[in-house]
Amino acid sequence: MVPQTDFESNAKVLAHLGRIAHLYFLLAAKDSGYYRRADAFMKALGSVKQLDTDIAEMVPALMTKHEKLAFVGPSTIGEIVDVLQRGTSDRLLKLEAEIGSQPQQAIETTSRTFVTDDGKIVWGS
Repeated sequence: MVPQTDFESNAKVLAHLGRIAHLYFLLAAKDSGYYRRADAFMKALGSVKQLDTDIAEMVPALMTKHEKLAFVGPSTIGEIVDVLQRGTSDRLLKLEAEIGSQPQQAIETTSRTFVTDDGKIVWGS
């Protein structure tokens, strides 16, 4: 579930970052190094969720570093720009392709995770 927002662009970014975080969590079943990446995207998702302004309007200032957003670095800014301009990103496409090649057992082990309204990952049983 994607947290509610008053801005369509924020909703797109939240869904995108949440999807990336979820895929990294799925990959972490095979390689624990992916947990760091998942956590980083979840923290960025939390920062975007708390915005009371349209993130699309913030992008130029974020790109030139005139404005900062907690837990949102250059890589995440690139993801935000991609999803706003193209509707997706190369990273997401690559992750989806990688998940598609994973053994089903690894995916089933972690597929019972979800993002709560407050941006936390919950592991199902």
